[in-house]
Amino acid sequence: MGVDILGQAVAFGQGALAGVGLGLAYDVFRALRRQFPWRWLAFVLDVAFWLGTTAAVFLFALTRGDGEIRLFHMAALLLGGGGYFLTLSRLALPVLLWLTG
Repeated sequence: MGVDILGQAVAFGQGALAGVGLGLAYDVFRALRRQFPWRWLAFVLDVAFWLGTTAAVFLFALTRGDGEIRLFHMAALLLGGGGYFLTLSRLALPVLLWLTG
């Protein structure tokens, strides 16, 4: 059985898109936190984000990694999230702040 390069490339792209989605979710929670600076809300949003992130990584590992957490999947998630924060976050956060304001 050979290595499915195309399947791995698709999984890497999906992981990067999932990282972008998690970055956007973080910005949504960040906008809510700035709009409503209650300490308890920050705690609730942090817990919700990390529970959602854990569930997303778990489901990604189940569906794309046959139940195994693979290093290149985690690299794809980090690359997607990091790329989002270096580029799109600068555009999305002001819009999100305006929408929550």
